[in-house]
Amino acid sequence: AFKLTKVAPIFAFIGLILMLNKSKKNKKYDWGYVLFGFAVLFIGMNIMGDAMKPLGNSEVFKNMMTSFENPILGIIIGLIVTSIIQSSSVSIGLLQTLALAGLVTMRNSIFLVMGMNIGTCVTALIASFGCDTNAKRVAVIHFMQKVMTTIIFLLLMLFIPFVTMVEGWTPGDVTRQIANIHTVFNIVGVLFLLPISSFTIKLSKILVPDKEAAEDPRRK
Repeated sequence: AFKLTKVAPIFAFIGLILMLNKSKKNKKYDWGYVLFGFAVLFIGMNIMGDAMKPLGNSEVFKNMMTSFENPILGIIIGLIVTSIIQSSSVSIGLLQTLALAGLVTMRNSIFLVMGMNIGTCVTALIASFGCDTNAKRVAVIHFMQKVMTTIIFLLLMLFIPFVTMVEGWTPGDVTRQIANIHTVFNIVGVLFLLPISSFTIKLSKILVPDKEAAEDPRRK
């Protein structure tokens, strides 16, 4: 939303220069790695945005992204897209590009954002395969947190006009509106779920129980 695409190559160049001096005791490499990755993210989103522009002429794509009336369908679409990309940051940026091109509306974007937040859990769930019990619980908690936040957000939308409210913060700037919805969604999730964090932990232990204790070798 800050329109950093034009300056991203500068960050990439600075990051590359700093990365040339690699040393265990030298933090310049770490800063260079951060700057280079930050720049590549924006450059990549810009390339994807340019690649997506021809879809503006596709009636099938426009109907899929703008004509769904069921919020659940929008959530599922966002979940699938982010599950494939495995990055909510990139998928949100892609959604902003589509909105800027007039391919999606703000009222549809809010449900896509919810799905994208759930879809980003796929990476953690996949990474937990083969890991210990606690690692799997972390991935499950991540997934539960996003799902519960989505449910809470959907319920709140019955009483609070979030879309109209967010549109009023930055009128005419759809990329900023999507970024704000994404931010509000996660803040709401923290505010509502932090007080019940102990319950979430207990639920994760039920879903991912401890491994059975090894059988006593004396038993035959």
